[in-house]
Amino acid sequence: MLSFAIFMEYLCVRVYLMVHGIITLYTFLHDLDVYRSTRTMSTQNLSTRLVPLFVVTLALHGCGTSPARISPSPNDGPGVRADVAPAPGASVRVGGDRAAMVTVADGGFRAGVCGIDTPLPVGYPAPTPPQAIDLKTYPAVRLAEVVSSGDPDAGMNRTFWPLFNHIKEHDIAMTAPVEMTFRGMPGPEASTPESWSMAFVYRTPELNGTGVEGRVIVRDTEPVTVVAAGEKGDYSMSLVQRRKLRVGQWLASNPQWEPAGDWRALYYNGPALFWWNKWAEVQLPVRPSSAVRRAAASGSPGAE
Repeated sequence: MLSFAIFMEYLCVRVYLMVHGIITLYTFLHDLDVYRSTRTMSTQNLSTRLVPLFVVTLALHGCGTSPARISPSPNDGPGVRADVAPAPGASVRVGGDRAAMVTVADGGFRAGVCGIDTPLPVGYPAPTPPQAIDLKTYPAVRLAEVVSSGDPDAGMNRTFWPLFNHIKEHDIAMTAPVEMTFRGMPGPEASTPESWSMAFVYRTPELNGTGVEGRVIVRDTEPVTVVAAGEKGDYSMSLVQRRKLRVGQWLASNPQWEPAGDWRALYYNGPALFWWNKWAEVQLPVRPSSAVRRAAASGSPGAE
């Protein structure tokens, strides 16, 4: 029943986008014909027809489902261990929907009705599909970041535009995901951060040097291992809170890992996509627990 519901949701979205695209295309072609015959349409009016056509085209492309290849779905099969950090760029399925798959099609990622067409930074692990929990390690990267405070839901636009203008000024292509970090929100139940930041990750570090440019801080990060819970839906603190609780439950059942940083959310899609199909992850940096580290230091076989 769940697969049928997902299929019907996808079919409805596909039909809506197709109809909307046909109407937009017809309107554009009609206005273009008027322009050719009268030469009176302004550039501004022409652009107002082109923009929605472009957006609908992107949305339709984002709904494609013909995979060029299927990425391995990480799970807890033979040779896979949930007590050892994966190598940078790799991930291990450790909980949630263990059968969830991520397909790679036309250079993008697909998981059910969710899709990502914007390139990820070089070396990034594949996104975690909704309802799955992965243990993954991210490589060191260079990112542009804006720090803020107050309600993240109300303040995301104020941090997005300085970052967008930054990459535009430096002619840097945007990557996915946009990364949100929430500071001063330690436990799974905590819902309001003391401060937070939004970051755009450079695809490769050499695109720009580190430093401060107005509100934008360009800095390098260290490799980090995280527990990641995939989700789809509106990019908001309510989504973050739902997945935080799942990660907290997983940690309680896996005492070999302990928190090692601030909660963060990865948002993979732009505003053109319907909110209910937006792909996200909520992550918590982790490290081996103190007991595991002591065992490793003493050379105990149980640390292997």
